[in-house]
Amino acid sequence: GTGAAPVYAQEQEAAATGLDEIIVTARFREEKLQETPIAITAITAADLESRGMQNAFEVAYTVPNASLRPTQAAFGASMSAYIRGIGQYDFLPEFEPGVAIYFDDVLHPVTFASSIDLMDLERVEVLRGPQGTLFGRGSIGGAIRYISNPPLGDETGNISVTYGDFNRIDIRASYDFKLSETVFARVAGVAKKRDGYQTV
Repeated sequence: GTGAAPVYAQEQEAAATGLDEIIVTARFREEKLQETPIAITAITAADLESRGMQNAFEVAYTVPNASLRPTQAAFGASMSAYIRGIGQYDFLPEFEPGVAIYFDDVLHPVTFASSIDLMDLERVEVLRGPQGTLFGRGSIGGAIRYISNPPLGDETGNISVTYGDFNRIDIRASYDFKLSETVFARVAGVAKKRDGYQTV
């Protein structure tokens, strides 16, 4: 005869591996990632930090069926975004990209200047496939949501400094503070400087 392992064994295994419960807001309400009926990948701030991701296009390294690449230097800090083979490579503003990019639920309607530094994010959500009423505007490939850390007023912050060749200096910092008992603020910034390869 054949048998099946009891369900409680799977529950114990999940508890033993220490799987984190990820809450997403892809449908504008808080719900568990596993229970959201959307093909979605959520990348937490801890994931971003552990993988050393510092630019918007790097999140695609952990997302199936997604290709985010910086465009050539002539186009500035632009990013070509493709999900499931649908997207746009050209930075021209009259073209509407097949993959919508949102920064704190504000649509970035073109690919130009979409390749930004990842700064003080809570998570990134990548929604694969056509999006409708929630993330519409012709997002037939999908949508990418960059979600910042909310202010908590807990007087915490962080700073990181990178030094490298050609006098490269990168500084990233953020600080969370309280303006009053009910009003909180969070400030984040990045500064980057590097000498050229030659002196003219």
